[in-house]
Amino acid sequence: MDFTVSNDIKTFAGVQNMAQEIAAANYPQIRMFTVDLKLSDTLQPDVTGHWAVCSPSTVGEMSAVAYFFARDLYQDKNVPFGIIDSTWGASSAQCWTSRGALMADPALAPLVTNYETTVANYSPDKANSDYQAAIAKWQQDTAAAEAAGTRKPRKPGAPYNPHQDQHNPYLLYNGMIDPVKPYAIRGVIWYQGESNGPTAGVYLNIMKALVGDWRRAWSNPDLPFYQVQLAYHNQPMTNPVDNRSQPAQIRLAQFEATQQIPNVEMATAIDIGDAASIHPKNKQEVGRRLALIAQNKVYGEPNIEYSGPAYSSSVVEGSTIRIKFTHASGLTAKGGTLTGFAITGDGKTWLNADAKIDGQTVVVSNPSIENPVAVRYCWGDNPPVSLYNGAGLPASPFKTDNN
Repeated sequence: MDFTVSNDIKTFAGVQNMAQEIAAANYPQIRMFTVDLKLSDTLQPDVTGHWAVCSPSTVGEMSAVAYFFARDLYQDKNVPFGIIDSTWGASSAQCWTSRGALMADPALAPLVTNYETTVANYSPDKANSDYQAAIAKWQQDTAAAEAAGTRKPRKPGAPYNPHQDQHNPYLLYNGMIDPVKPYAIRGVIWYQGESNGPTAGVYLNIMKALVGDWRRAWSNPDLPFYQVQLAYHNQPMTNPVDNRSQPAQIRLAQFEATQQIPNVEMATAIDIGDAASIHPKNKQEVGRRLALIAQNKVYGEPNIEYSGPAYSSSVVEGSTIRIKFTHASGLTAKGGTLTGFAITGDGKTWLNADAKIDGQTVVVSNPSIENPVAVRYCWGDNPPVSLYNGAGLPASPFKTDNN
C-alpha cells in the first residue's frame, strides 16, 4: 500500500506505464490524505499529513493501489472519493493493532511481552557503542577485501532502536490509526503480509484481532475490510509443494480470514507478482480487483463477480479427489492445461497431479497414487497459476489437508 504511483517519491515504486498513468490522472473529485509516518509507544491525539487533489502533478506521490481503487470506482459511480492513506512499507500487521487487542489473545500476547522486554533491556548508549564497534570492524574488513580484491562486506545498519521498528506491536496503531478514528470512513482496503513471514502461524489470529480492533474503534461491527492476497515472488517452484514457504502460509491465513471473519473479502494477486522484486508494478490490476469487491458488496452491483474460485470442499472418489469451489462459474485453465496441483497418498510425499475441470469442480489424480488423501494448489512462493473463473480472476491457493 505504501508503493506510490511514481518512482520519484520512493525508489522501489513506480507503476507500469507510469508516464501515461500520471498524465491521465485528472480526477479532481478524488482526494487523498497521506498520513505522516509516526511510530509511538503511546496513543497519539492527532496525526499530521496533507490532502491532495488528484492531478498529474500530485498523483505520483499517492498510494498506487489506493489511487487505482478510487479511480475505478469513480469511473463507475461518478461520485467523489476520499482516501486516507495510512501506510508504512515493510510493516507487520501487529504493528497496526492495539496493545489491548493483542493482549486479549493468548496466542498474540507474547508479541507484546517480548517487545516490552526488549524495550526494558534497551540501552541507547550500548546500542550506539555496539554500532561503533560494528563500523570499526566493517572498515577493517572492507580494507582487507579491497587489498585482496574480494567482495566488500555490507555496511552495518544504524543502531537498533525498538521504538522505531515498524515490525514491533501496536506502534503504528498508536501513531497512525487511533488518532484517525474519529474520521468517518466507509471501509478499509489492506495489502500487507510479507513482513509477517516469521509469524505466519498466528497471522490469522492477528487479522482477527486487527479487524475487530478497527471495527470497535470506528463503532462499526460490520466495517468492510477488503484485503489483497500476496503476489508471487522469488524463483518459480520446481517441487510440487514447498512446505517451508511462508508466503503460502500467509496466503492461506488471508483466505481463512474471508471464511471466518464476516465482511472480510479478498482480491488475490497470486498471478501478478514479480519473481525478481517484492514490489511488483502492476498495481492497476490490484486496485481493479479490490474495486470489484466494493462494487458488488458496497455499491449494490450483485452481478459483478469479485472473487476468483475459492476452495469450498473436497471428496475422495476412488483414485481421484474432486475439489469444489465457490465463485466457480466458467472455470478455465489458463494456457489450456491445469498446473500447480499436487496430490498425496500418505500426507507426506507430494506428487504433481493431473487436474481436469468438470463443470464447476476440478478432479485431481496421479496414476502412482491409488488412494489419495489430500490435494494442494499453488503451495509455494512462486507457483504455476492456472485456474481461473469466467471473470478472469485467479483461484486462491488452497490445501485440503490440515498439516
